[in-house]
Amino acid sequence: MNVLFTIILLLFCIYLVWIMLKYKLTFQPAGIFIVVWVIFISTLLIFFQNIITLKYVGLLYILISVLCYAIGYLSIGKYTIRVSKRKDIIFHRKRAIIVLFIFIIIGIMFPINSMFLHGYSWSDFTSFKRLLAMNNGMSIDRYTEETKYYSLANQILGIFAYSAPLFGSFCFRLFKRKLNKLLCLIGLLPCFLVTLTQSTKMATITALILWGTGFLICSFSYGLKLKINIKIISRIVFIFTLLIVFLYFSMIMRTGKFDKKTALQIEQKFIEYAMGFLPCFDIWFYEEEDIEFSYGSKTFYGISNYIGLAKREQGIYSKTISFGKENIELKSNVYTIFRPLIEDFGIYGALLFLFFFGCITKMALATILVRYNIAFGQTILTAAYCYILWSFVASFFSYTSYIAMLAVMLVTFWLVQKHSSCKIC
Repeated sequence: MNVLFTIILLLFCIYLVWIMLKYKLTFQPAGIFIVVWVIFISTLLIFFQNIITLKYVGLLYILISVLCYAIGYLSIGKYTIRVSKRKDIIFHRKRAIIVLFIFIIIGIMFPINSMFLHGYSWSDFTSFKRLLAMNNGMSIDRYTEETKYYSLANQILGIFAYSAPLFGSFCFRLFKRKLNKLLCLIGLLPCFLVTLTQSTKMATITALILWGTGFLICSFSYGLKLKINIKIISRIVFIFTLLIVFLYFSMIMRTGKFDKKTALQIEQKFIEYAMGFLPCFDIWFYEEEDIEFSYGSKTFYGISNYIGLAKREQGIYSKTISFGKENIELKSNVYTIFRPLIEDFGIYGALLFLFFFGCITKMALATILVRYNIAFGQTILTAAYCYILWSFVASFFSYTSYIAMLAVMLVTFWLVQKHSSCKIC
């Protein structure tokens, strides 16, 4: 029976890839959504079934959900929005450099201010042992309810820490000077410092997601070619390898020590982080029976939590699910975007939500292609890419700082661009 389910799921993955290639969706949101979940699910089925318990129905639901999004996306024509005259965009390069520099400076203040709020100082960087202790202490403090660690000022700084990599990547292809391109890369620094000082792995992963998002938004906005070749693939492999090494190092920092036992524990954690969200959702989907609809409050926790309609727990969900086979102890409390969607709208309502979300995403892309209300279209498309690329964790809209970052980017896109007969100045 397991073999049959595996074959069905792999054939479904092939079908989704065929849709992506047939309709040339490779770099578009629907194509990215397909690629993300086909890679995750096929990797799980091919390499990890011997150590991970699966029910398969949850995995099938994920693929059906991706298909519903793609159908909604394809149902909207390329130039649905009509305008009297197509215009190009003028990009204010000098203004963008200033804005990016401000974002980076304010963003860097976020991990520094967090360090001081937690009672640490510059002297904790003077030795590796003290740095380990700081990482371990701050990672523990993150799960406390003490408000002294979460000042309003620090939350505002965090918004710019995430705005920096997004806007840096948006500007990367538009800047000509190498020094300015280097500044775009430095936009990743605030989030890297968060991981280095607090052992928050998602800060680095989110920064890379935002970087990729900004790069794609810029390419669509200015008609810049997107292609895949050996050189690009080698760069992606190199970056992925560096990410693994960096995350491995951050996990060592979090434990506060390093020995053979710690190394084995970290290897186990890597499996949980890399694949745990799939069996976690799969088992929850198979076992869950009674669901009270929350009508969007969990998908948009960042808003509902802020206005008091719902209370978001640290890590979204506190309950963990064990999924290791035999004597292998594996567990996770990461349920992807699909659990909150189901809890909000039900099994069929979630599929309908993704269908309409696909429609909205394609309309946002259309506004960019026809140069109509481009800043708004860029912001909506940014939200869509982030939601898709972050979908293996939870809803991107679960965090107020991410939503606020989108508002900052809306103003930024409006500030550095305007409709004109030329493109870049």
